[in-house]
Amino acid sequence: SKPVEKRHRNLQPRIPVVDNWNSGLQISVPLFDGFAAARKEAAARLQGRQIEVQIDQKDEQIRLEVRKAMLAIEQAAVQIREQQENIALTQEVLHVSEEQYRKGVAAYIDVLNAQQLMAQNRSLYLRALFSYNMAVLDLCRACENYTLIGLEVN
Repeated sequence: SKPVEKRHRNLQPRIPVVDNWNSGLQISVPLFDGFAAARKEAAARLQGRQIEVQIDQKDEQIRLEVRKAMLAIEQAAVQIREQQENIALTQEVLHVSEEQYRKGVAAYIDVLNAQQLMAQNRSLYLRALFSYNMAVLDLCRACENYTLIGLEVN
């Protein structure tokens, strides 16, 4: 630094005043980081691959749940149709048993047996309806879409 001379009013001689200024710039460029960047890149790639595998597994799980629910819906629909047919047949048997009892051809136990069979078939029909509704609910849950049953779920 070079001296700067300043003149002051009360002092006649010149007194040199020295202003010291220093400035600097430092740049750091790592020449070797011990392969840290390569390890970070490999870790990021591995993490990305793990996420892809998790997404694939979740997709497969959803597809499996949808297939399972669809099969359950089909089975329950078959059971419903079968039970409707059984109820219709049992209704005929009950009607015939009641007519035969009125005519004195059959015993009252035949009417009771037909009524019991009707109650069992109605119970099986209701179970089939329940199974069908549960399968539809499982499908909605798997698809995360409850509009199939008319529900708006937030």
